Amino acid sequence: MKIYDEIAQYIQDGLNTKAADSPLTFHLRTDHNYIEPVKRDALTIQGILSFTPQDIMPIQGLDLMTVSCSVDFVCPKELVDEAMALCLAFVQDDRGEVFELGEYAALATYTTPERGGVDMVGEIGEAQSITFFPTIQLIKNGYMANNASIAIDGQAADTTSWEIGKTRTVPTDNQANSETLKGNAQTQAIAISLSFIATKTDTMNALMSEIMSLEMLNETHNITVTGLTDSAQTFKTVLTTGAISGQAGGLVYITAAFTISR
Repeated sequence: MKIYDEIAQYIQDGLNTKAADSPLTFHLRTDHNYIEPVKRDALTIQGILSFTPQDIMPIQGLDLMTVSCSVDFVCPKELVDEAMALCLAFVQDDRGEVFELGEYAALATYTTPERGGVDMVGEIGEAQSITFFPTIQLIKNGYMANNASIAIDGQAADTTSWEIGKTRTVPTDNQANSETLKGNAQTQAIAISLSFIATKTDTMNALMSEIMSLEMLNETHNITVTGLTDSAQTFKTVLTTGAISGQAGGLVYITAAFTISR
């Protein structure tokens, strides 16, 4: 499949971008469609990208799939520390980023690279393997949740989940001499529910102080949402509910609901 070659090219390009200031070059080929590797030299780290059966969403007309694969590089022993650092930097920076892959929007997660034992490998001599496992979600003509970027009072929130909902209140009236009910829309509201990791910023500190205060919840907050529409949307809201949670050995999370009505 063409998409397999595009995944290999994407990972190879990402690694070589990280290696821009290094003498190393990464060369990655797929196992399903053998490509003759470049001529081996001491500073070329060669690898193979292998795929497991993919999960395709069983919805007619929706082109959505999850591709799981493994990346295995063989590296001369004396270069393995530098190559390992470059692989680690790539997976740390690339995970969770939405990118274009041919006709698809893609989102990749990675395991942490691991090194194998020392072996004698042909003309390389003493060598070690470096292995990591990407999982890539692909959708054609669709959105990834990570497309959305949400900021509270100008500070980016590291959201783990979010929901934006709109409701309206429509009282009904029984019309005189009628068997029907008439609805008269009076108010409408937009509610924004967020769950995110608490970070040490002025905005997050102020929000946690507001949640833990006995004062009425009447502070206004500007919630800005980008990535879902052609332009950013900013809502002037009031915090209506908030909670701070955590478990021993884990992170602190904030769950908050903001509302704007008119």
